[in-house]
Amino acid sequence: MVRQAAVARAASSARVRHGLCHQYGVNAMSLLSLPVATLGTPRIGPRRELKVALESYWAGKIAEQQLLEDAAGLRAANWARQRSLGVTVIPSNDFSLYDQVLDTSVMVGAIPEAYEPNAGSISLKTYFAMARGAQCDGQDGSCGHPSRGYGAPAQEMTKWFDTNYHYMVPEFHPGQTFRLSSRKPIEEYEEAKALGFQTRPVLIGPVTLLKLGKSADPAFQPLSLLDDLIPVYIELLKELAKRGANWGQFDEPCLVLDLDESSRKSLVHAYGRLAGRAGHQDHGCKLFRWPLRQSGRCPAPACCRAARRSGSRARVIEPDHCEWRVTSSCRSAS
Repeated sequence: MVRQAAVARAASSARVRHGLCHQYGVNAMSLLSLPVATLGTPRIGPRRELKVALESYWAGKIAEQQLLEDAAGLRAANWARQRSLGVTVIPSNDFSLYDQVLDTSVMVGAIPEAYEPNAGSISLKTYFAMARGAQCDGQDGSCGHPSRGYGAPAQEMTKWFDTNYHYMVPEFHPGQTFRLSSRKPIEEYEEAKALGFQTRPVLIGPVTLLKLGKSADPAFQPLSLLDDLIPVYIELLKELAKRGANWGQFDEPCLVLDLDESSRKSLVHAYGRLAGRAGHQDHGCKLFRWPLRQSGRCPAPACCRAARRSGSRARVIEPDHCEWRVTSSCRSAS
């Protein structure tokens, strides 16, 4: 009854608007022509299927391939459900087997030496070793990382912006190098496209990733690595554009914080480069930066102006000319 009443009120309001538009000679926009976008969707499944699959995998009851197939089924169901409900801008890469910050750390190659056996692709065992710790006998290395018989502990976990969601804290160090070591955003974009869904890949932005991280050296500032990190994002955007992606969504929830001048300048610099302002290669993909800030002025308006001045095809689009309308706290996709 509540839903029916809400629908009735919406229909009545639409009729009133249509009547006023007709009275004043203005064409009314059809509700069906209004684009509808989601920033991300819950990944756990309507019956907690992801939790069941993960626990079965960790207990050795199902193989890795079965876990990956179950995950793919959940992603396909999410995309199909959004389309059936009228969503026209559907996200991809909003799914994670454990944590999206961990996914991003792996994507850019920010993997501590304790977990990484070589410079090749990162296995699922290594991924879960970073998330949950691992034990192995030190002989066959089956835990996915080097061991002297005691395995390795999980990375530090802490709360995501004072919510009940937790994330794995990235680890950075002076002189760190980055590389595109995981193609998850590309693979999930292609997976959706093969099923007939044109999606907008979602990425945790470079400034937020660095600000969420830590270093064993208390005097070291991870934001100093920004110039080394941005080329990985540019490479990723170019790969996505080659495969038909025309939008990329950057989540920068660090914008809900009281940013110091250094952080503000880092945002301006990062999105100036990503938008091609500084003469860097044009990746051919429009960018949508979503700050998830409470209503108010944009905390880094120079960032928006820098992006809009870009003469390249790459653009950073800001909601409502830098007036944020989201009033909830930072999104988590548990």
